[in-house]
Amino acid sequence: MKKFFLLILFIPAIAFSQTIPGKYITTEGVIKSTELHHGGRSFSYTAEVEFVVNQKDTITSQATLFLGFFRNEGDKIKLKYNSEKPYIVYSMAGYYIQSYGWFILIGIGVISSVMAGIRRRKKANEKQ
Repeated sequence: MKKFFLLILFIPAIAFSQTIPGKYITTEGVIKSTELHHGGRSFSYTAEVEFVVNQKDTITSQATLFLGFFRNEGDKIKLKYNSEKPYIVYSMAGYYIQSYGWFILIGIGVISSVMAGIRRRKKANEKQ
């Protein structure tokens, strides 16, 4: 029970640490080139994207894509960029993982802990 209360205390701290600072604007960009990087056990898939800021400036930057979403040159993708620093760009999936990644991991941990507790109680009831 003490662990549960400790978890409740840490959730607000984790929630505030996960927020991405700045105002992010959604836009559509065109992929100019893609690269698949791998080293050891990790893979990353990046794309050089070109997008319009404030309806006048065209900026080229890199965004990390995810391996399940292979794209080709010339494809249009949705992006989120920082309004103060438009070179900071995230793909939509990357933005949501940056924003809500800890919540997803905590949810998976809580669900797996509850399931383990339920199984343990069922086994204890069967032995009686």
